[in-house]
Amino acid sequence: MACCPAHEDKDPSLSIREGDERKVLLNCFAGCHIDDVVAALDLTMADLFAEADEPYSETAKTSSLSTTRSMKLPSPNGTKTEDPIPEGPPTVEKLAADKSVEPEFLRGLGLTDTSKGVRIPYLREDESEARPRLRRALKAGKGSRWGGSKSDPIIPYGLQFLDRMRKLEWTTLVEGESDCWTLWSHVQPALGIPGASMAGKLEADHLEGLDKLYVVRENDSGGNEFVRNVRKRLDELGWDGDAFVISMPEEVNDPNDLYQQAPDQFKEAFIELRRSATPLSEVADRQVHTEKELSDEGGQEDALSSIPEWIYEELPPPLDACLDTFPDRYVKDIVLFGMLPTLGGCMPSVSGDYGDDSYSPHNYGALIGPPGSGKGNLNWARPLAQKVHDKIKEQTKGSVEFGGDSPKYASGFKEFRGLFVPANSSAAALYACIEANDSNGVILEDEINDLSVTLTQDWGDFSTFLRKAFEHENVTSLRKEYTVDIECPHLSVVLGGTPDQAKELFRSAENGLYSRFGILLVPGRGWVSRQPSDRNKIRDEVFEDASIQVKELYTYLAERPDPVDCKMGDSRWSRLNEEGEYRTELIEDEGHDSLLRASGFRSVCIGFRIAMVLAVLRTYGERSELPDKLEIGEVDLEIGLALSSTYLDHALCFAQQLPDPARTPQGMGNILARFEAALPETEYFTRSDAREAGQKIDRSDPTVTKYLRKLISANVIERVEKGRYRWSQG
Repeated sequence: MACCPAHEDKDPSLSIREGDERKVLLNCFAGCHIDDVVAALDLTMADLFAEADEPYSETAKTSSLSTTRSMKLPSPNGTKTEDPIPEGPPTVEKLAADKSVEPEFLRGLGLTDTSKGVRIPYLREDESEARPRLRRALKAGKGSRWGGSKSDPIIPYGLQFLDRMRKLEWTTLVEGESDCWTLWSHVQPALGIPGASMAGKLEADHLEGLDKLYVVRENDSGGNEFVRNVRKRLDELGWDGDAFVISMPEEVNDPNDLYQQAPDQFKEAFIELRRSATPLSEVADRQVHTEKELSDEGGQEDALSSIPEWIYEELPPPLDACLDTFPDRYVKDIVLFGMLPTLGGCMPSVSGDYGDDSYSPHNYGALIGPPGSGKGNLNWARPLAQKVHDKIKEQTKGSVEFGGDSPKYASGFKEFRGLFVPANSSAAALYACIEANDSNGVILEDEINDLSVTLTQDWGDFSTFLRKAFEHENVTSLRKEYTVDIECPHLSVVLGGTPDQAKELFRSAENGLYSRFGILLVPGRGWVSRQPSDRNKIRDEVFEDASIQVKELYTYLAERPDPVDCKMGDSRWSRLNEEGEYRTELIEDEGHDSLLRASGFRSVCIGFRIAMVLAVLRTYGERSELPDKLEIGEVDLEIGLALSSTYLDHALCFAQQLPDPARTPQGMGNILARFEAALPETEYFTRSDAREAGQKIDRSDPTVTKYLRKLISANVIERVEKGRYRWSQG
C-alpha cells in the first residue's frame, strides 16, 4: 500500500500490484478515480501496460477503456442468467442480463430506466450529450428510437473514449451499443455505428490519430452492407490508414453472441479473430465480384441490401404510424416504397431548387420480383391518398365530355379528374386526364404489364411524356386526332412486376426511362400465414386517420396563396454533392456501362425529392402549417440519400439483365491503368504524388485513396508507412 497522490492521504490507501500480462493495477480505496491517480503521477494510462511484442497482442493498452470517466464500478463482466427475463418494457437490469454484463457497468455508462424503456446516452468527445437512443426492446432491431431533437445530429457511440483510442492508434468498428459494451468490458477499444447503413455518421475528426480500423462483419443480412458502407465512407473521407474486416465465425452473429457462447474464452477468441482479419479492400472487392456472379445467375436480390432499418425509426407522421402496423419487415419495405411517390403526388405547390432546375416531390419507382413476391402490397399506398383522389373527383361532378366539338380532344370520352390515373389508358385519354388535373397525377399499378403493353400500342405510346414529366418539361405534340399542350407536368409513377415484365417496359438503359426510376428488387417468398388477426382492424383505423391527415395537408397546400420552396444549407448541399460524386465514380469504377451514369445522376435527385416529402410531412405534422421557405433537415436528407442509394444499387444490378448486348462490365480497366501510369516512376512516392496523379485524370482525393487500396490489393504497390508508398518488387 502507498499514499495516494490524488488526495491528502495520511493513511496509505493506494493499492499497487502487477496483474495479468504485466499490467500495473492501481486502486485507491478512498475512492479516487484512476484517471486522477495517473494524472497526479504525471503518467498516462498507456504507461501502466507493458509494450506489446507484436501489434495484435492482447496486452491491455486498451484497458483504460474499461474505466470510463464516471465509472467506479465492479467488474463489468456478468454471467448469463438461466432464469427467463421478465416481460414488459426493458430495464437496465433486464438489458444487462440479456447481454451478460453487470447492471452497474451500464449505469456507469449513463443508461437509465424510463417508462418506455432504457435511455442510452450518446456522448461527444467533450462528454456533452447528443441525441440519446431509447431501447424499447431487448433486441435493438425489435424496438428502438432516437430521442432528443430531430434537428440534432446522430453520432457514433463511444466518442467520449476517442482520446484513449488515439493513444492506441486503432479501434474496432461495430454495429450498435451492445457490442461496444461487450468489447469495453473486455478492455478492447470500440466505436459503435448505430446501424449497418449509418457509416456516414463517421467524420474525419473521429478518425484523426487512428492508423488502423477493424470492422466487425456480423453474420446477418446487414453484415455485408455494414462493411460496404464503412469502406464507402472511408473513401469519401480520404482516410489514409489501414482497415481490416473481422469476420465472425459461422455459428455466431456478433461479438456479444461470441461472448455469451464462451465467456471464459471470449477475449482470446476475439483477439485471434483480429489477428486473422482480412484487409477491407479485399473483402469489399470480393463482395462486388460475388454480387456480379449472383446477378449472372439470377439470384442478385439475395446479395443486395434492403431498405436500412434505422429509417423506420426516423420517419415522420403519418408514415411512422402506418408502417408500424406491418410487423413483417419485408412487407414494410414494399409499402414504404409505394407510399413515398404517392405522397409526393399529394403535395401541390411544393418544389425545391436543384441545380438550375426546380423539382416537385413527385417520383418514379418500380418494384421487381418473381410471381408471388408480395408486389400487391404496393396498393397500401392507395388508401393513404384515397381521400385526396375523392376530393378531386368531387370538384368535377357532372363530367365535361370531350367530343367532336372539342378543338383538342376528339376521342369521345368524358373528362376524368382524380389523383390516380389508370396506366392502361390511351395516350389521348391520359393527356386529357393530366391536363384536367392541373398537370398533376399518380399512376399506381402492381402490374407493370398494364403500362408496358399500353406503351407498345400506337394509341398508347406516351413513353416520351413519361420521360418529360419526370423533369417537369412541357409536353407539346400535334396529332391528326388531337393536340397536346401540357405545361410543367407533375407525375408520380409506382409500378410492380416480374423481371420479364420489367424488361418489356425498360428494354435497355439507353431509352432514358430506366434512369428515371428508383428500383427495388425483392426475392420470392415462402408460405405466409393467412390467419386473420386483430391487427387488420387496427391497421384500417390507422390508415383512416392517416388518410384524413393527408387530405388536410393536400387541402392546405392547394389553397395556399404562396408556394412552398424547399431549401437546404451549405453543409447539406455539400453532403448531397459528395454523394453524387461518389455514385458517379462508383458506376464508372465498377465497370458499369456509361449509359448507367444517368441512373447515378438521377438517383441523387430522387433522394432530394424524397427528402422534400419527409420535410413537408414532418413540419406540417409539428406545426399544422408550412413556411414559404422550408428547410430540409439533416435526418430527412439522410433518409432520402440512403433510400436512393439502395434503389441505385438495385438498378445497377438489374441493368445487367436488360436486353442490351452492348453492356459488358469491364471492371476498372483503363481508368485504374491511367491512374497507375500517372504515378511517379521513382521507387518511392508519397500521398501528395498520388493526389497529383489523381488530378491528372480528374479524380477526387477519396477516389485516389480507393485506387491506392486497389493497387495494394493487387500487389502493384506497397504501403511503407503512413503517406508513403513504393512499387512492389515482385
